[in-house]
Amino acid sequence: MKEKLFIERLRSLRDEKGVPQEEVAKAVGITKSTLSKYELGKNEPGMMVAKRLADYYNVSFDWLVGYSDEKNPVIAKKDLDNLFSKLLEKDKLEAVRYMEYLYLTSNKEEK
Repeated sequence: MKEKLFIERLRSLRDEKGVPQEEVAKAVGITKSTLSKYELGKNEPGMMVAKRLADYYNVSFDWLVGYSDEKNPVIAKKDLDNLFSKLLEKDKLEAVRYMEYLYLTSNKEEK
């Protein structure tokens, strides 16, 4: 994680959204104090918390933690189809199952 970028981006996302720390913390399953420490650079979140923060703000995980400059990368359907077609049959089944899992778990988190 590129700490300075993460801190800047995390702070700016909350400012852009105009929400208090309490709301963000509750949405991602952490305390306000923990979120405050992330925003001040006193602590770093684990991967799962960083992922939930990225999901909450609807940005890419890689962008949030400083590994990409693409805030909201979009995968074109043709690119996804092309990539999927290159997988072995057994891997296609695994990929579909994983996508179903992601879909089901993301819907549970939103409710």
